Amino acid sequence: MCLEPSSQKIVLYGGWNSFHWSFDETKFMEVWTLDSNWRWLKEDVKGDIPIARRGHSSVIIPHTKKMVVYGGCSGYNLILDDTYIFDIGTNNFTKIAPKENQAAPKGRAWHTASLIGSHIYYFGGLSETFKELNDLV
Repeated sequence: MCLEPSSQKIVLYGGWNSFHWSFDETKFMEVWTLDSNWRWLKEDVKGDIPIARRGHSSVIIPHTKKMVVYGGCSGYNLILDDTYIFDIGTNNFTKIAPKENQAAPKGRAWHTASLIGSHIYYFGGLSETFKELNDLV
């Protein structure tokens, strides 16, 4: 969940229902926004829509109306290492692949993410073997 200040919206993506789960849980692939009048709206999204997930991070890139979604867990134990950009203005998801010869963070879930300057930093979380991570990438 992130605040996008220029549109005055809180953006929510992903989630979890511990009582029932399947990999085609489309309700956990939805994007919802909360406007300044406290009204929730289910957005009609398009593009490279990520699989359902929980324990991921989301960071707003200021002045772009874009949100970066990284990692998380799908189902009970599939740790993810993918990155998506969600354009809040067009409701379009785009999957981002690392550039050739560029290192990318290992898959992780339940980590933190912070935007500092022009870089997003990820700290901690759980690895694909459910080992606790204590690194900053």
